[in-house]
Amino acid sequence: MTCPLNGKPCVKYKCFHITEKHGENVETYMVCEDCLYISATSKIKMSDEEVSCDSCGTKLEDVLKGSRMGCARCYACFQGTIEHVIKAVQDADRHVGRIPTTWKMEQAEKTDPLKFLTELKQKYRIAVKSERYERASALNSDIIRFEELLERHEKEGRSPPVQKEIATMIYEMRESESAQGLE
Repeated sequence: MTCPLNGKPCVKYKCFHITEKHGENVETYMVCEDCLYISATSKIKMSDEEVSCDSCGTKLEDVLKGSRMGCARCYACFQGTIEHVIKAVQDADRHVGRIPTTWKMEQAEKTDPLKFLTELKQKYRIAVKSERYERASALNSDIIRFEELLERHEKEGRSPPVQKEIATMIYEMRESESAQGLE
């Protein structure tokens, strides 16, 4: 049987299911681990040095061979290469699958609460201007809750539990927007 990726004969076990969309046409086929690795590495430019995650030690080569990411930080460490793989495999400019919750929470913890509040208020103004009153009402409620939490944070001297609560609220609001397709 010939490999659909490289056209060469391959008798290995096909364990990877590939789906490609070309406009309205959808092609699906199975490939083995070696053919997938060869195809992925031929589409991206690999450096001679060994790249690994500074947090968990997962090697880029292992990820490209079909292993999963070792931790949430792998996405940041391998970002340049992953962007090329995503473009080659998913024909998209960004990852369209699931992103680890730990990474999303880490991003929420890094978010400046005041900037986030400003973004919420901007989204509120846009919703009112575009006459999406249900969305505006939900955003207004979020703004009030978030301002109350920030006020409590200031009163308690920027305590870590409240900082965690702020990050959790940011994470939940982003998840809610993502689920509703309002990013």
